[in-house]
Amino acid sequence: MSIYKNVLKESSFLSSNAKIDFPETQIKDKNIQEIESSFSSKIDTDLDIKGLFNSDIQSLLTEKQNLLIKIKEIEETFEGIDSENNAKRISELNGKQAKLNGELVHLKSKIDSIEEELNKVRFEIRNLSSRGIERILEAIKKQRWYFFKNRPKVLMDRDTGLLWANLDYFSFFKGDNPDQKYVWNEGINSFHKLVIDGYKNWDLPTELQFSKMYNDKSFPFITDRYLIKGRQFWRLKNSSTSSPSVGLFSDGIKFNSWDSYWLPCSTSITYEDYEKNISPSNKVYSEQERLRFTLELFVKNGLQPIFKEDDITKLYHQIYFEKPALIHKLNKLETHLNSLQQVELLSSSFDYQSILLKYEWKAIEGSIIKYYESVKSVMDEFMEKLEYYEEVKEDIIRDFHVIGLKLTKKYEHNPNLTEEENHLLKARQSFFKKNFELGMNHVNAKLLSMKSQAEKMEKRIEIINDGDNALQQLSKIENEERASFSFIVENAAKIIKDALVKIEFFEANRPFVISAVFLWEKWTEDYQIFKTTLKDQLKHKAEDDGIESEVYRAWYEDWQKKRMKIEERFLPLIQRGLKDSLLEFTDDGTTVIERVLQLLKEYKDEINKFYLEERKSIYIENALNIGGDLQEKLVTESKLYKLTAHFQRELQTIIFKIEKSEDRLFLLRWAVVLIDLQIDEVLSFIQNQELTNISLEVLNEFADLKQKNFDIYISDSQAFTEELQRREKEYNSLIFRMRKDLMKR
Repeated sequence: MSIYKNVLKESSFLSSNAKIDFPETQIKDKNIQEIESSFSSKIDTDLDIKGLFNSDIQSLLTEKQNLLIKIKEIEETFEGIDSENNAKRISELNGKQAKLNGELVHLKSKIDSIEEELNKVRFEIRNLSSRGIERILEAIKKQRWYFFKNRPKVLMDRDTGLLWANLDYFSFFKGDNPDQKYVWNEGINSFHKLVIDGYKNWDLPTELQFSKMYNDKSFPFITDRYLIKGRQFWRLKNSSTSSPSVGLFSDGIKFNSWDSYWLPCSTSITYEDYEKNISPSNKVYSEQERLRFTLELFVKNGLQPIFKEDDITKLYHQIYFEKPALIHKLNKLETHLNSLQQVELLSSSFDYQSILLKYEWKAIEGSIIKYYESVKSVMDEFMEKLEYYEEVKEDIIRDFHVIGLKLTKKYEHNPNLTEEENHLLKARQSFFKKNFELGMNHVNAKLLSMKSQAEKMEKRIEIINDGDNALQQLSKIENEERASFSFIVENAAKIIKDALVKIEFFEANRPFVISAVFLWEKWTEDYQIFKTTLKDQLKHKAEDDGIESEVYRAWYEDWQKKRMKIEERFLPLIQRGLKDSLLEFTDDGTTVIERVLQLLKEYKDEINKFYLEERKSIYIENALNIGGDLQEKLVTESKLYKLTAHFQRELQTIIFKIEKSEDRLFLLRWAVVLIDLQIDEVLSFIQNQELTNISLEVLNEFADLKQKNFDIYISDSQAFTEELQRREKEYNSLIFRMRKDLMKR
């Protein structure tokens, strides 16, 4: 493994520990001071060492690079390496290069010794940590009430997460007289403004909160068997009785209306489901998980609880308060180690030429041995860089994998769908799988495969060398066709870049990617419902009124055509988003694409509603009239056009808030299929019916509606609006004239 890989692996460990995510890795109390002290000393010594030879490494690397450049210049002169002077000079430079490489190896061995020490510390920390957390959780299991070293004026109830005022600090009585009780309305406003140890949201306990606190008599301030701080009467926030206070008696709580003392509680650190999460009756979480909720409440709020056992209190303090100091020192070492070997993080824009320059690729092309050795070497380097990248981007890649799991399932042919519909949904899933599934394992597998092929080439030569016909067999290998080394490097870089582009896009547009996958699932599910549930609903509604099957089946076919047109509009929007377009945020906090898809869904829902709730009544109204079937069709398309016109108006409000004219134009042209839907349907219907009594003039004018070019209004919102209104008015007028012509039959 290269030196920088070891350094970076250690850096990754340090970085991960630098996050204050302490419940996962803990340190046992007994040894923490020893580790911290010895390791701090080690750090100081090692930093002195690094300071001495850090600059040496850099100068050696620089000098080495200069030598390589000089050698290459000599090789490329017109004299060539056959020149006596050039050959002598190359020999001298190669010797000097070998010497510098030896010194560099020596210095790197010193870094290796530091890494070895780090590995020992890391192992000991992790070993001790796993035992410490178990002891703390066991202590939490045994204890209900907690005072805090760093918040002495409050205490917490484990069972509810409520904070209560520490009555050793809080004046629960009125004024300076401990026997003077509060009278209601005296000081209630200032009481609500209480700030105790930095916490707000204080209030009197409800009857339920007081009962939970008091009933098991474990509250630390209960004295004389049942009194709190020797006092009997305590105020409630509200009560199921008319009495605003409770009295504490030997046989339990009784309500009264007398003046009372005040004991406030606060919900500042707890949350709504905390009490349910930790309840022993909870069937969702294990005992360990329930105890962790309490531990996380302490850690999240920076609290230092006092346990009944002093060593647990000390252990908790060391893990959650002293450990960060050790991590801080480790981070110092990480910074210095990184300075020794600067490694550029991979990105989709990295230049593979920088890697290719490290190899004498012209010489490699002329040597099979150098060829397979270099292929193995460069694949190792790519995989090491990729491994480091995956460590740095661990969280992003993990989230990406979670999303990708939804896309791994193979598409199953749905018998309820037509071939066209199955093809559409399958193609949509394939697109999402290709573009939203990361496949980092596939990337590594491809690189490993190329390395394996180079190793096989090496193995073949070893086998040939052991045989009796080596020269002839080697000749065959030498003359075999193989990809050039430079092309192999370029191809490997391309494989990596394709994966990195996805990661970088996801990192920059995580909400959109998550939303896109969710919408893909939702739209697929919705269409399957359309093909089953909604289809059955239409059938039952029609049959209830005795409508023939061929009639409502024709309705459903029309409905299905329109739904398919809408479904076909889904993927082009997602594809546009993957080109980093239309991802700006709208007023409601979603991207333009998400907002347009929401608008498209509303349009789809309105069409569903029309066919389920209005289509039948249009049929019934026209069935008995002359030319009723023709009138029915025109009325249907007219009503549907109103839905389309509304969709277009709503889309317009989105379009004219987009800054780029090319994106405006895309959305306008994207919607043309839907905008012309009713025009196309009417023209097709008239053609199929061979309706000669509709005047040619009307038909030509209707066909001309499709020629209205909205593109020219793309920069003028007002003109666009006026043109929309003109088109809608003209459509309705032409439909009316067609209906009149039909009445003349």
